[in-house]
Amino acid sequence: MYWGRIVVVIGVLAVIAGLVYWIVMSTRITNKETERWWIAGQSVDCVGESPQRCLQVRKGENESVELLYTEIDGFSYREGTEYELLVSRETLDEMPADASSQRYELVKVLSETEIPYVMISSITTGAKVELVGNGNLLIAGRGRGLFENNVVVRLLDGQGTVMDEGNTLLQIDETGGEGEWEMSFVSPNVSTDNGFVEAVSPSPKDGSETIRYRVPVQFVRDGVTLKLEGQQWNLVGYRQDEAVMTALSGTTMKLVDGEIRGSGGCNNYFGSYTVDDDRMSVSGIGSTLMYCEDLMEQETAYLQLLEQVRGYEIVDSQLQLYGEDATALLVFEPAKVWPLEGSWNLRQYNNGKETIVRLETGIEITAVFEGGKMVGSAGCNNYTTSYEAKGTEITLGEIGVTRKLCQEPEGVMDQEQAYLSALGTVKQFSIDNGVLSLFNEEGVRQAVYDRVVGLEQ
Repeated sequence: MYWGRIVVVIGVLAVIAGLVYWIVMSTRITNKETERWWIAGQSVDCVGESPQRCLQVRKGENESVELLYTEIDGFSYREGTEYELLVSRETLDEMPADASSQRYELVKVLSETEIPYVMISSITTGAKVELVGNGNLLIAGRGRGLFENNVVVRLLDGQGTVMDEGNTLLQIDETGGEGEWEMSFVSPNVSTDNGFVEAVSPSPKDGSETIRYRVPVQFVRDGVTLKLEGQQWNLVGYRQDEAVMTALSGTTMKLVDGEIRGSGGCNNYFGSYTVDDDRMSVSGIGSTLMYCEDLMEQETAYLQLLEQVRGYEIVDSQLQLYGEDATALLVFEPAKVWPLEGSWNLRQYNNGKETIVRLETGIEITAVFEGGKMVGSAGCNNYTTSYEAKGTEITLGEIGVTRKLCQEPEGVMDQEQAYLSALGTVKQFSIDNGVLSLFNEEGVRQAVYDRVVGLEQ
């Protein structure tokens, strides 16, 4: 009898507890509505309790776009897809101060439409990005429907100012399809701790950036170690008599599997090398046989010093190659990634007589690469052509030229004709330390440009 009463009491208490729970929940949920929402095909970076990605939502046909800081239960969002949804919205009372008073749940997907997009997949919002030393930074992502599959990747400071940037392509065969992209920065030019990594795609009409994906990050300068082999080095100094002279731009070196290759500033060179701990030797140096005004003295000295190398050391983000007496012969820095798109001024060109010559005084020749179009001044006339760049290969279309005749400065028309003839043979390019070189199919340099700095790219 006693135990029977206990069971009855427990049952009554359970019923009371259930009633109390129902009453509490009924008071917490004060309103529940079904709404039609439109979700944009590109999320954006935002800051709630911490940096995050937010959906861009329009809660009604005539409503303005707002950011959604919380999730929609049961809904899986894909970048590059616009959605029309039916969403259930509940208003909750007595929620924690840092929680949303709204709860959203997917009722039905009414429509979804794929659109062009670009996104970064290798870095999450608020992530720490290691840049220390002058190490490599690999950024990867996806995209679809981009103009000529082009992606521009940028490192930005906290105010959105570009610190470094580079161009890459979707890794797909057909234009306008969907695929992945990668961009490798070597020795990225970063001058801040907090900033952004951004991927954009240009418009085919005017080069404006129609698609953008930006991720806030924290740049960290720890944990990256420079390696002797596998990356390109740019010469910044070479020994002459008892001093190390500042090198002219354009001399490069890359060491891979016992082969050394690069540019001496004028000619391409090649040879062999061996490495044993901090010991190193170079042998069998050969090169092409072009003549370049103002560069031959440095190139000759550089190639001679290479064969005197007996050791190496990487100190303070510089590679130093030593001679037998541990004297620094050559000093290099890691190559930086420079975008092809932008404005360039011609420094030297191939005159068609196996010689690279500088411009005559008073003549300016320019090139601007943007959105698959190359335009510029050839000295007298303006020219225009299309271009397609992939890796180190570049293809120029038919070159169109205006038809002016200039008498001054003297020699301007001969120089213009030689420059345009050189452009017509271009098949390859390289960008080293802000210097753009165009080569023919055999690797012979045809034109050398300096990047125009201080312009909005």
